[in-house]
Amino acid sequence: MSLENLGINPPKATVPEYGRYIETGSGIKKGIGWLMDTWRFHWISQAGITALRVYIAIKSASIFIRTLDEDGDYSVYSAIAHWPDKQPPTVGDINDFVITFSDMEAA
Repeated sequence: MSLENLGINPPKATVPEYGRYIETGSGIKKGIGWLMDTWRFHWISQAGITALRVYIAIKSASIFIRTLDEDGDYSVYSAIAHWPDKQPPTVGDINDFVITFSDMEAA
């Protein structure tokens, strides 16, 4: 199921990044841990929030997402989606709504 099929405009997605980077002996930086990502919806309707709640029914849920990768292409990942700590308003459209993803793994 795509966001567009749910009637949701695509968010501005960041390229997944690791939670921490270390510098190797050769000077190359290497990501360690799980990949993380952020989707920022500059505008989303209440219907869009309701549709997302089907997939993230509580504070977090294991889901599959399709998002940008480091090459600028789209890839599918299994991830844990995190609902914002501050609950969005229950009436009217919402500006600047953010969902974060952790524990991402290429599917």
